Amino acid sequence: MQFKDCKLGTKLYLSFGAVLLLGTTVAIVLTLSFGQTNRQYQQLVDKERKIAELVMQIRADKLLISDCLRGWMLHPYGEFGKMEMARMAAAENNLQENYNQVLALASHDAEMVGGIREIQRLDRQILKPLETSFLDLVSRQESAAAESLYFENYLPARYSQDKVIQDVVELSDRRINFTVSAANRNASLAIKIGLSLVAALILGGAALSLFLAKRTFEYPIKQLIAGANKIAAGDSTHTLVLDRSDEIGQMAYAFNRMVEQLRESHAALQQKVESLREAKERLQQAQSQLVHREKMASLGQLVAGVAHELNNPISFVFSNAIFIEDSIKKLNELLTIYDRIADLPSSIREEISSIKEEIEYDYLINDLSQAACDCREGARRVRDIVLNLRTFSRIDEAELKPVDLHEGIDSTLRLLSHYYRADRVVVHKNYASLPKVTCYASQLNQVWMNILINAAQAMNGKGNIWIATGLSQDKVVISFRDDGPGIEPEHIGRIFDPFFTTKPVGEGTGLGLSICHGIIEKHGGSIRVESRSGQGTRFIIKLPINCSSARKPAATNYLPAAESFELTSSSL
Repeated sequence: MQFKDCKLGTKLYLSFGAVLLLGTTVAIVLTLSFGQTNRQYQQLVDKERKIAELVMQIRADKLLISDCLRGWMLHPYGEFGKMEMARMAAAENNLQENYNQVLALASHDAEMVGGIREIQRLDRQILKPLETSFLDLVSRQESAAAESLYFENYLPARYSQDKVIQDVVELSDRRINFTVSAANRNASLAIKIGLSLVAALILGGAALSLFLAKRTFEYPIKQLIAGANKIAAGDSTHTLVLDRSDEIGQMAYAFNRMVEQLRESHAALQQKVESLREAKERLQQAQSQLVHREKMASLGQLVAGVAHELNNPISFVFSNAIFIEDSIKKLNELLTIYDRIADLPSSIREEISSIKEEIEYDYLINDLSQAACDCREGARRVRDIVLNLRTFSRIDEAELKPVDLHEGIDSTLRLLSHYYRADRVVVHKNYASLPKVTCYASQLNQVWMNILINAAQAMNGKGNIWIATGLSQDKVVISFRDDGPGIEPEHIGRIFDPFFTTKPVGEGTGLGLSICHGIIEKHGGSIRVESRSGQGTRFIIKLPINCSSARKPAATNYLPAAESFELTSSSL
């Protein structure tokens, strides 16, 4: 009878018997192997202990010889002297026997043999000659010389030998500890393997039972449970395939029908949810852009109005500062000539000189001239920034008008002087000869502002930026390139998406480049970005020379939507 023809119970018993027999065989083999290994470890430990004992016996023999020498030095004659010599002779015999035994035991250990040979060398070449000399001196009754030899030569030599003996004993102890540790690890491994074998037998029996049970009726039920879990996890495409005609097959058919209905309902619901989500996103985008544009329009009107109101008084201050500076120079020249030609009594001249010294006349004249010069320079700088603000905001240009793009870019750079300091950022300009472009200048200035601020922030205020312009058929091409860290590849495709930003929360709205993209498209142009991580970023803008088809903005007099636009004293 073959195994496949046996009953389920018989298969189960035979399988468990095979697993048990295999486990028992492996356990016996491992037990014998570990027993043999442990015996070998024990033999090594016994050998090392015997070596250590013999070395310590050698040390004891040398100590006994040393004591006998000292005793014989004190009482060289009589029974006591003879007894000391007999003890020393016995120690010498034991010493030689111990040397022979320990060398025989350690014959296969080069390091141990080397240590023992060193002990034996010190004994034969140093200690033995000293002992002979000592005995000779005592025999000749030269006690002082013998005592000096004993304490100054013999004892230091014996201490040196003791140190070598101690090193050999420590080496033996290390060998014993290593062998004991290895034996412990071997025992621990045997326990682990035994436990693993028991666990394997238990798991093997359990696995065999599960396999035999699944072959009958559990497998189809598991398929039903797995299918239900997949549907619950969102996999609406899953279906059951069971080639059965019994109740389980009917259950699988009903399950597939239910899945089909759920799939159809879910698809319809998902379509409605997607439509609502897109509508909500469009509404949020439109609302955010509208609020942002209104803010920027109000700010632009305020800046343009302030620039307009400041223009006349600043011009007046600038003109008067020049007049005051020239007048002070002429008045100083007049006073100098008067002092030189005036025929005044010496007392009056001395009084005038005293007054001049009191008021520090020379410093006063110089300070007045410098103050007038500083006022003129400050007024000039304020006038220039007012002119830049008027040029940038284009409050008087609410309609399409031919403008010089270079003028708008340069005006933007001047407004961003706190970003583009000459000692930190080098601006490389390569302007071609361009015709005037019919456009909404304030909107394009907003584009320049956003791109230049983003470039400065990307470079952390230090680096190079290249601005180039050119003609391509009936379009002008403007290129902005920086040597910043560049844009990650996964962000390139979303760089113009509304609300997309890589800045921390609160430091950017994510609308700047989105608005730039919209402005360029409304002018009938295109904008694209080229960037690689670590190699900088380049924005390329193409605009038709005549943007007459551009849509009129809701408010043309607004400043750029740059997240961190500001004017500082460096702009002045």
